[in-house]
Amino acid sequence: MKHFIFLLVLCVAAPAFAQKNLLPAVRAGFTRQAGVSKNVLGEIPAGFSSALYIPSDGILSGKKFSVAYDREKMLWTDKSSLRYFIKKQLSKPFLAPRESVTRWRKHRAASYESSLQTPEEFQETLKQIDRMILQDPDFKQFLLFRADTSPLSEYSAAAVRNNKLFVSHLKYLYQKFNWMKHYPNQGRDNLHSEISSWRKVVRRLAGRLRQEKLIMLGEGHYRLEVQQAVGDLILELKKQNPNRRIVVFSEFVRLPVAGADVVNQTAETYYRRVDESTSPRLSPEQAQQKRYAQNVLRRLVRAQVEVYPLEDIVLIDLLNAANRQKPMLLQVANRNKIWARVMEYRMEQIRKTDPDALFVVYAGWGHISRLRQYTLSSFFAPEKPVTVEFQFDQFLKQNILHFLWGEESPLFARPLRASFSYWTGEDASLLARNSGFDYLVLVPQSLSGEMQRKYVSFVKAL
Repeated sequence: MKHFIFLLVLCVAAPAFAQKNLLPAVRAGFTRQAGVSKNVLGEIPAGFSSALYIPSDGILSGKKFSVAYDREKMLWTDKSSLRYFIKKQLSKPFLAPRESVTRWRKHRAASYESSLQTPEEFQETLKQIDRMILQDPDFKQFLLFRADTSPLSEYSAAAVRNNKLFVSHLKYLYQKFNWMKHYPNQGRDNLHSEISSWRKVVRRLAGRLRQEKLIMLGEGHYRLEVQQAVGDLILELKKQNPNRRIVVFSEFVRLPVAGADVVNQTAETYYRRVDESTSPRLSPEQAQQKRYAQNVLRRLVRAQVEVYPLEDIVLIDLLNAANRQKPMLLQVANRNKIWARVMEYRMEQIRKTDPDALFVVYAGWGHISRLRQYTLSSFFAPEKPVTVEFQFDQFLKQNILHFLWGEESPLFARPLRASFSYWTGEDASLLARNSGFDYLVLVPQSLSGEMQRKYVSFVKAL
């Protein structure tokens, strides 16, 4: 009886503690395929959606059956279970139902694979990628820890475009990896690090950044400590620039849904118009809504920091619907292009009245890292943007310095200590370009963050 009461209390009280909308894996497991809106899945043919990973030909384990019937049967069986009910209750704080965006009548109208590559050419591209990955054992090992280094193996228009971009990305990444690998002492003598209490780290880092015009903050997603760190830094920048307008653009706030011009669009034909209504300022009421990094955005809005959206959910839906596998590189490149156009328009308008405004981008570091082509900073070269990479324990293996130097390096010794690092010497700009960052911020683990992760693990284990 005591165990039952404890479980009941946990189901009711624990979600209030957890941060809203935390893990996409949780969302996808409880609702639908990540990145595809509910109405989209409702109108895409059964064989096209991979939400339940049922083959389009209706064959599974050597048996033919009705895909539609068995899909409904599987869903009904799962939803009727006590396990499903408990998971649904515990997951409520993480769910943020997406608005209906389009009727999707011709989502495959632009399937023109043969005009891009033949199936044989597509297979040859995959073999080329394998050769590039195997060219250097260290490079191959480094790629194992990166989420952006997997090609798409199923032939489609999106896969063709993604893999072509992937070949270019691998060449670009290997050049940087090889440069850092063979730089004298792999750059250890050129990286200056300041290790202190978190409060001092934030104050010192903001002091170094206060004269910049465009700062790009890149995080590894779903870590409460990193989100709090980002909020601390932006508010410290505001504190140290009392007479300067601070403007934040964020991946984690969505653009208003496009109107009738979206109907019948595909990933290849979609184009987002940018005007005054495209990127409205986040209101205090909107900041209270369930979303990723809600606590950060709410802190900023309360402090009168302007926050503007970047993410176009329509584009994500179109890209996901065009392919069974998620076209990671293609998606990031296309999203960055829209983000850059939105930012350019808004920055031009703001500078008419505040030419000295400080612009900050808060997004995943996959969008801002210089280890990628089509990084967001590449669209703003004249602004000389500064890239700040926030790293947490779990994501360190994806950092090039951590891979080259190893955990025995004092900077990466566990447990991590709060610190920020930057490049010095005559090659500072080259080192920043080839390492992917101007500043590296290491964020230590906190008790609240650890408790939150334990809660999410409990929910996922049910």
